[in-house]
Amino acid sequence: MTLETLTRRDVQTRLGVVPLWSRPEVFASAKPLVLAITGAFAGPDDLSRLPEVMSPMAEAAVLHIPGIGAPLLSDPSIEGFSSAVGELIDQLFADRRVVVLGVSIGAVAALGVRARSVRRIVAVEPLLATAALWPMADSLRAHLAGLPADSPIHPLFAQLFGVSREAIAPRLYHQVLDGLAVPVDVVLASEPLHPRRPVARMPSLVDAPERALLASLPRVRMHLARGAGHNVQGQASKTLKELLFEACRRASADPAYDPRGLDEALVEAVPLTAARVVHWGPGGRAFAGGYLSWNPTAQVNVLGEDPAAALDPAEAGGLDAVVLGAPPPPGLLAGLVAALRPGGDLVARWAGEDGRAAWPAPASRSARRWTPRGPGWSARARSRRGPAGRRGPRRCSSRWWLSPAI
Repeated sequence: MTLETLTRRDVQTRLGVVPLWSRPEVFASAKPLVLAITGAFAGPDDLSRLPEVMSPMAEAAVLHIPGIGAPLLSDPSIEGFSSAVGELIDQLFADRRVVVLGVSIGAVAALGVRARSVRRIVAVEPLLATAALWPMADSLRAHLAGLPADSPIHPLFAQLFGVSREAIAPRLYHQVLDGLAVPVDVVLASEPLHPRRPVARMPSLVDAPERALLASLPRVRMHLARGAGHNVQGQASKTLKELLFEACRRASADPAYDPRGLDEALVEAVPLTAARVVHWGPGGRAFAGGYLSWNPTAQVNVLGEDPAAALDPAEAGGLDAVVLGAPPPPGLLAGLVAALRPGGDLVARWAGEDGRAAWPAPASRSARRWTPRGPGWSARARSRRGPAGRRGPRRCSSRWWLSPAI
């Protein structure tokens, strides 16, 4: 299947026309919709097979970056394109369950879409910063040098990547993460960006600071495409297909809780056998709804974000899991850890560049492995007690629920 085999529909937005390529039946279908945004360097047929691949689970449609396979908009910025995509969704798919897929710079645009019917976003190698893109900078400038001086590609690449024939002025797109309200699956290549070296193919173009930033967000689940470089859809197509099918299944669900407030990674880190669970931090009600949908017989006590929150005395020493959506005050943390039964689990999320500073040790006798390895990862720590029920030194053997290789 190529782009020519799909039907083009031009959608008028406030910023101009946005072409949409799909099979004709996409508009009348009740299936979830995967709306895919290609990258700037994709060939004309990139992702054009998506409608065929996704047909057992969902419909699919394809968008191209304005200026590269699609008309330019009056606002050439990524934010402008995200806004136009949101308008398109509101016009055509307001009553559908939409999963927005974006690749490379298209993933940045996808992360900025805020239409109400968007249930999930799948961002593949999002170029949130262009300062360190050494694998492509020279080739970009060489490409620009071969174009006519009045080519529209010059201002477009300067706008998107900060690259011109004369200079490089890096772009930063962290702002598209502001107000992110739906669950996001971020797919990153396993072949690292650094160090600079001869490469046979494009490595990942997402640097360590952006990986850490993404991992720190409670709406984000991180996935590693092993054996792949930046072209994940070509080099790890099976991994991406499986993830898209899962995203559509999740988007199709009608949970009793609001998934927009759910930290999915935190829920998935809690053992399914936990009968008595306490949650402290933001998103407690969504956590309770999410966890109870997996384990409906559990008792979940939501403490909110009160730094002076108190446990029910009956819970002391009998909790199967303590779940923390943010670092609590040291005194509260020590009390929560003390309430775990022998073998109970402490599951926590933290953010920031210095996990060690953000998370105090859970008790003065905590073992050395409590220290977080990096920002944004969920950690699970087991509570152990000495013989005859007497509390001995707690050894917190951390487990990293988002891949430590990312």
